[in-house]
Amino acid sequence: MKTPNRCKPFLISVVFIYGCFCSSLSAQIATIDSLKIVLQNQSENDTARINTLITICNTYLNKVNDKAKVAEYVPEIRLLSKKLNYKRGLAYASIYTSLGKFLKNRSSDVLSLFLVDLHNMEAIGDKTGIGLCYELIAKTYYHVGDYEKAVQFDLKSIQAKMATNDMLGVAVSYNGIGSCYFNMGDYTRALEYYLKALKIDEAEQKLASYKDELDV
Repeated sequence: MKTPNRCKPFLISVVFIYGCFCSSLSAQIATIDSLKIVLQNQSENDTARINTLITICNTYLNKVNDKAKVAEYVPEIRLLSKKLNYKRGLAYASIYTSLGKFLKNRSSDVLSLFLVDLHNMEAIGDKTGIGLCYELIAKTYYHVGDYEKAVQFDLKSIQAKMATNDMLGVAVSYNGIGSCYFNMGDYTRALEYYLKALKIDEAEQKLASYKDELDV
């Protein structure tokens, strides 16, 4: 089937954007490897270990896009958090568990779980967790075809992520909004948000290269 002319520039841009996102993957994997080394030297009786596990999981989520990998760390996060009565760790163990259920059944059934997780994150004032909850709620609405609701929650996610300077996370949400507009047939706005995501990714790549030069 012949591609409509109005879609050709859009599709070319999407291919270009995808290539740019992939180019930063190796840097994020290196970050995870570094965190795993830190983990080896941390005590099981220290909340710092739980926080490192959470950072690893969040890197897999937003920077490597390997959500299934997160499940490997949930049992230890939950076990140590219960042992130390660490509310932040328990809140993240809960949202990662909800995510696992969502990956198995991408339906609105899991929405109530994400809303409970959002309440828990708001209770402890964890803006990173709040941003993640908004993002996952947006993804739920996206997968059930309610694109307008998905955009609303992606915008909330962006606001929370900007508060923690999680710019790659912001790029993920911009990309989500772009996908919503694409499915709504608004290709101009879809491309606008895809390009916003690309701009952030390019800036983060430059920052990473500067840091590498300083480490030499």
